[in-house]
Amino acid sequence: MGGEVTPDRFVVDKVGLGIADRTLGNKIIEYRRGDAPVDVPADRRDVLCLQDNEVVALATLGKKLERIHQAPQDIEFAVDEELPEGSNLILLQCRPETVWSNANRKPAFDATAGMMSWITGSISGAATHPAHAHGALHQH
Repeated sequence: MGGEVTPDRFVVDKVGLGIADRTLGNKIIEYRRGDAPVDVPADRRDVLCLQDNEVVALATLGKKLERIHQAPQDIEFAVDEELPEGSNLILLQCRPETVWSNANRKPAFDATAGMMSWITGSISGAATHPAHAHGALHQH
């Protein structure tokens, strides 16, 4: 909430839903009741806040919401400690994601250089970059 904490970070493969990476956050405070921060007990600071099954459940929910809204979504959720595991993830908010989905990305290859250039570059490890590929491969 408001950038006061550095949360744990999980990277999930969007297709197979496998967890590709887990990064422990710097958790000094937390919001347990929603209105005021409380200190995280020392024994929980170095422990990931979500179990793998919860991470996969959130990724699955994210994919469903993306399909429904036809665009990537930024979701906020809570874990309700009073509900049974498997029913304890509560969606609080869903809105269009605007940072990563709008970021300018370099193309993986120069489309004007042709597919064969990309394939041979990928195999050899010398993939062509859009800024250089066209001139280097198509000199007249």
